[in-house]
Amino acid sequence: AGVVLQAHQRAVRFEVDQIRRALAGLGLPLILLKGAAYVLAGLPPAQGRIFSDVDILVPKERIGEVEAALMMHGWASAKQDPYDQRYYREWMHELPPMEHVQRGSTIDVHHAILPETARARPDPALLRAAAHSIPGSENLWTLAPQDMVLHSAVHLFSEGETEHGLRDLLDLHRLLLHFGAAPGFWEGLAARAVQLELARPLFYALRYCGRLLATPVPAAVLAEAAAAGRPPAPLLALMDGIFLR
Repeated sequence: AGVVLQAHQRAVRFEVDQIRRALAGLGLPLILLKGAAYVLAGLPPAQGRIFSDVDILVPKERIGEVEAALMMHGWASAKQDPYDQRYYREWMHELPPMEHVQRGSTIDVHHAILPETARARPDPALLRAAAHSIPGSENLWTLAPQDMVLHSAVHLFSEGETEHGLRDLLDLHRLLLHFGAAPGFWEGLAARAVQLELARPLFYALRYCGRLLATPVPAAVLAEAAAAGRPPAPLLALMDGIFLR
């Protein structure tokens, strides 16, 4: 298992470097999301976490340039059906997945963290503006700590299926333990969730991390999250029945 993990992380680092080279001429920061961000930033969720693609965040107005640059370096859309193409480009928050013609690696190019049709519309510009550069890495960035937690939460609690539910909840647990030790993280978390229209996913994340993994969350933060994002009692009972099961 250790050998598999080392090989996976080595492959991820190589793939991210190829993406960075492909996009170098565009003058954009390469903002990594989810698994690739955890690996490149050396965050606790990277340990033992296997994933199949690299996710990046770019401005929507530059997404055509990004797609063209990636195509010039060997990536092509893995969804050739016209229906799939229209679905992704008109309604989703990302391009159709792109697969490298030689290596078979997959990249997901996001311009937002929720689909265009979602009720909540977190402003991607706020996420990009707060992004942190990865020390020792050339032009590689991650979301800010609070935003990384909120993205992980919205990813888990906006999915239609939860075959990776425990993995994603464990990601949240590890991120909260890691970032929670830094000054100012807890104090601004609920306010940032409100600003990004993600108070409900944060409430669910803190609730189920606490109930299932005993994640230590300050009582004041739980109260703030509940005040901003707690759903009506019938819906909360339904959600408890689903997620706790």
